[in-house]
Amino acid sequence: MGDNIPKKFTFTGLALTIFLMFFFVLLYMEFLKNAQIEVKSQDETLNQLKKQQIVTLNKLFNYNSSFESKSISGDKVVVAVLDSGINQNHTDLKGIVKKSFNALNNSNDLSDNFGHGTAVAGLIASKNDDSDSIGISKNVDIYSVKVIQDNGEVNVSDFIHGLRWSIDENVDVINVSLGFNSESKELKDIVDEAVNNGIIIVASSGNTNGLNAQYPARFENVISVGVVNEQLLPTNLSAIGKIDFVAPGTNLISLDNHGEYSKFSGSSFSTALVSGVIVENLNNLDIEKGKNTFSEVMYLLKKNSKGINLNKENVGNGVPTFP
Repeated sequence: MGDNIPKKFTFTGLALTIFLMFFFVLLYMEFLKNAQIEVKSQDETLNQLKKQQIVTLNKLFNYNSSFESKSISGDKVVVAVLDSGINQNHTDLKGIVKKSFNALNNSNDLSDNFGHGTAVAGLIASKNDDSDSIGISKNVDIYSVKVIQDNGEVNVSDFIHGLRWSIDENVDVINVSLGFNSESKELKDIVDEAVNNGIIIVASSGNTNGLNAQYPARFENVISVGVVNEQLLPTNLSAIGKIDFVAPGTNLISLDNHGEYSKFSGSSFSTALVSGVIVENLNNLDIEKGKNTFSEVMYLLKKNSKGINLNKENVGNGVPTFP
């Protein structure tokens, strides 16, 4: 009888173990089911917000279905995006990024490990055959110029190197969604060279929390872009001072470096939107590229912008619009 007790105990323990394993498997399956439902729900919500954003921005920038993005010269406007690199394999950007350059070390590493440049490019450009694409311009080529390190830092020398490459490539617009707190002669000289060659530089005023705009945005011959919220009011990130135009830049949905979509906030992304609007103005207006390009574009943008009844130091000339 003593021999039977351990056998009975062992059997009971084994049964309990099997029961618990079965129970936890059921719990895990239920967890996976709920997780899948939650992910699906999040995807559906993001898609709804994406469509809503497209409608809102189209209305803000005076885009309508009858507008046809075309190029006066027959060539697409070329925008150099000086940033952290771009995920060129993202579905929404395939075929749009035509050239790439790493200004950090002249290497072939063109990936966007920081996750900033892809979002910027995604707000500037969209595929011509995709009405659900969030980018502003459908008639643009992007040149990716990597000047931001993978940790988010950027050196003036690397930035100037990227500007030099962009000038040599004769791009039409340079998007600068970054800034420096102080100016330098070298930076000013190369900005002047770009502008004298008919290149429009669109730069973020910076998330300075009420301080003045950063450089190169603060230079007079650079278009400085500030950030406002959905109600077109300055945010706590907004710079004050040298602001030429503003655009929404809170919780914008754009492309991420993982091939998906995410939310982004800051003047970097307002700047990308304004660059897209400028591209459409260049595409549809007969503006000859040269040393007067900047003044002509500024005149037209001011003329067609939507004013905001606030201090000009906060919102500049308001929101630029389609021609």
